[in-house]
Amino acid sequence: MEIPPRQFLILMAFSLCLHLNVGSVRSLCLEDQHLSLLKLKKTLIFDPASSHKLISWNSSTQCCSWLGATCSGSGHVIGLDLSDEGISGGIDSSSSLFNLHHLQSLNLARNSFNGTRIPSGLGKLANLRHLNLSNSEFSGQIPVEISGLTRLVSLDLSIEDPYEDPYVLKLENPNLSMFVRNLTRLTELHLQGADLSAAGRKWCRALSSLPQLRVLNLADCFLAGPIDSSLAKLRSLSVIRLNGKNISAPVPEFLGNFSNLTLLDLKWCDLHGKFPANILQLPTLQSLDISINQLVHVFLPDFPENGSLQNLVLSETNISGMMPASIGNLKMLSTMELPGCNLRGSIPNSIGSLANLLLLDLSWNQLSGSIPSLSMLKNLTDLDLSYNNLSGQISSINWENLSNLANLWLHDNLLEGTIPLSLFSLSSLKNALLANNRFSGQIGNFPVVSSSQLAELDLRSNSGTLELSIIQKLGNLSTLDLSYNNILVDDGFFGNNDFTSFPQLMELRLASCRLRKFPSFLKNQSTMLALDLSRNQIQGEIPNWISKPPLQWLNLSHNSLREVDASFRNFSSELILDLHSNQLQGDISHMMTLARYMDYSENRFSSVIPANIGRIPRGSQIQTFTEDSFKDNKGLCGTPLKDCGSDVQPPSTVPTSKGNNSNNGTKIDWNLISVEVGVVFGLAIVILPLLFWKRWRIWYYTRVDRVLFRFFPRLNQRGRNRGRRAPRTRERRI
Repeated sequence: MEIPPRQFLILMAFSLCLHLNVGSVRSLCLEDQHLSLLKLKKTLIFDPASSHKLISWNSSTQCCSWLGATCSGSGHVIGLDLSDEGISGGIDSSSSLFNLHHLQSLNLARNSFNGTRIPSGLGKLANLRHLNLSNSEFSGQIPVEISGLTRLVSLDLSIEDPYEDPYVLKLENPNLSMFVRNLTRLTELHLQGADLSAAGRKWCRALSSLPQLRVLNLADCFLAGPIDSSLAKLRSLSVIRLNGKNISAPVPEFLGNFSNLTLLDLKWCDLHGKFPANILQLPTLQSLDISINQLVHVFLPDFPENGSLQNLVLSETNISGMMPASIGNLKMLSTMELPGCNLRGSIPNSIGSLANLLLLDLSWNQLSGSIPSLSMLKNLTDLDLSYNNLSGQISSINWENLSNLANLWLHDNLLEGTIPLSLFSLSSLKNALLANNRFSGQIGNFPVVSSSQLAELDLRSNSGTLELSIIQKLGNLSTLDLSYNNILVDDGFFGNNDFTSFPQLMELRLASCRLRKFPSFLKNQSTMLALDLSRNQIQGEIPNWISKPPLQWLNLSHNSLREVDASFRNFSSELILDLHSNQLQGDISHMMTLARYMDYSENRFSSVIPANIGRIPRGSQIQTFTEDSFKDNKGLCGTPLKDCGSDVQPPSTVPTSKGNNSNNGTKIDWNLISVEVGVVFGLAIVILPLLFWKRWRIWYYTRVDRVLFRFFPRLNQRGRNRGRRAPRTRERRI
C-alpha cells in the first residue's frame, strides 16, 4: 500500500521523537549511582586547576552526562575515566567508588597518590574489563584482590620511568604466578617498573597461562633470564617489552615464530650470542630495539620488499659484515639507529630511497666511502654520520631538498672540499657539527633566512676560512666553535661598533684563530657560560669585563697576556679558569679567593701562594689546585711548591674554621668537577632522572668531557694516550 507523502512525513517525525525520547530515558543515571559519584568527588583530594572532569560534576545535572562517566542503557555507570585529574592522597577501600558494581572500565592513570597502596576494594568491582592505574604513584604490594577480577581484559599498573618515580609496586605475596593464575582473559598486561624479581623459568611459565595475551610489558621488572621456551605458547603476542638489565641470556629462536609480532624491545638486557635473523624478516614487525647489548652478534639479512619495519634500533650491538643494499626495501622505515655497531664498508645508495626516514644515526662505526645522495629524504630531521671514516665532498648533496633537517652531525670524518652554503639556507636547521674534517676554502656570507633556527655551529679543526663578522646574522645562535681554522677578523670586531644585534651566546670557542685582541662584542654578552680564546696572539691586559657572571669556564691559555686588571675578580665562585702559558706577573693572591679551579702555570708570577689553598672556604665549594697549577713561575713559593723560608708568611685567602683537617694541595677530584659541569650547564636538574637510563647517561658525561677537553686541552692528554674513545661513550644529543 502506498503511503501519501504527508502521512509518510508525519510517521517519520513520530519515529524520530520516539527514538529521542527513549535515548533521553536511557541517559538518566540511577539515583544510587548519582550519589556514589558525588560522594566520591567529595572524598577525593584533587587540584581544581588541573581538573577538567571532577570540577564539572554537580548535583543539578545527570551523572551520565558528566565528563569521565559512561553509563549503560539502564543508567548504571559502566565507565569512569579520571586520568590526569590532579588527584592526590589515597583512596580508602570503603570508598563509594566500589559501590559502582557495574563498572567495566576504570582509569585513574597519571595522578599522584603519593605512595599509598592500591586499594583492595577494587576486588568488589567484579565486572571490570579494563583497569588502568599507570603512573599514579601507588606503591607497595599489589593487592591479591585484583587477581580475583577474572573478567579483566587489560591491566595497566606500569610506571613509565621507574628510575624517576620514587614509588615501587611489588609482587611478592602473591607472586606473579599466583597473581595471573585466574586472569585468563587478559590480552594486555603492563607491569613496567614493578618489582617482580623472578627467574626466567618462573616468570615465563607464569605467563604461559594467559593464552590470549597480545601485549606484554614487563620492562624494568628485575626479571632474570634465560627466556624460557614456555613463553612460546603465547602465539598471539604482538608487543613484547622486556627491556632492562638482568636477562643475561641469548635471544630465543622461537620469537621469530610469533607471526603477529609487531614490536620487540629488548634494549639493555645484557643479551649475548647470535640474534635470530628470522626476527628481522618477520613481515609484521614494525619496531625492533635491541640496543645497548654489546655482546649480541647481529647479521643483517636480506630484507623482504615492502616490509613493515618502521623503527630499527640496534645501537651498541655487534653487527657482522656490511649493511645490505636490501635495506632500501624497508620503505616504511622512519627511524634507523645503528651507532657503535662495528659497521664496515660503505653506506648503501639504497638508503637514499627511504622517503619516510626521520632519523638516521650511523655514528661511531667504521664506515668509509662517500655519503650517498639523500635528496629524497625530505622528511629527515636528524642525520648523524659522525665518528666514521667517510670521505669525499658534500657539496654535491642537494641539501636544499632536506627541508626538515634540524640536526646534522658529520664531525670526525675525512670529508673534504667546500662546505656548501645551501646548508645554511635551511630554516629548520638547529645544530650543524662539521668539526674535525678536511673542509677547505672560504665560507662566504651565509644565505641566512630570517627564520633561521641555527643554535649550534661547530666548524672546529678544518682548514677553511671564515669571516667572523658574518656570525652576527645568526640571531638564534647559542654555541659557536671555530677553533683551529683560518679566521678573518675585521677591525670592526675590536672597535666600538654597535654589537647589540650580535647573538647572545652561551658557548664560544675561538682557539687558535690568530686573534690579537679581545673581541669587543664580548662586552655585550650577558648569557656566556663558556669562553675559549686559547692559543691566540692576544697581548696586554686581561680586562675585568671578560669574566663577568654567569661565565663558568674561561680559557685564555697560550697567549701573550702580561697583566691582569686590578678589578679582575668579578667572576662567579664556580669559575674554572685557565691562564697557563702566558706572561702574567705580579701578586697572585688576590686572584685566588673565588674561583673553583685555576691554572696559573708557566707565567711570571712572583708572590707567595696563600697557605690554605685547597681547603673548603665557603659552604660546599672546594677549590682544587695541584703543583701543576703553579709550576714554572720562578718567583712563586709556598705549598704546593717550594718552601718560602721561615721569614715569609704565606697569606691566607679564605677563612679557616676550627677543626678543619683538610690538607693543602688537595688533588683535583675530576669526578666532582664533572658533575658540577652538568649543573653549570643547567643539565643536571633537567636530565638527572634520565641518567639512570644508560643512553642518556652516555650523552651527559660525554657532553661534559667534550666541554672540559675543548676548553682545557691539557686535561685531554690522558684520553689521547688511550686513543679513540669507544662507541659506548659517544655523545648523545637531546
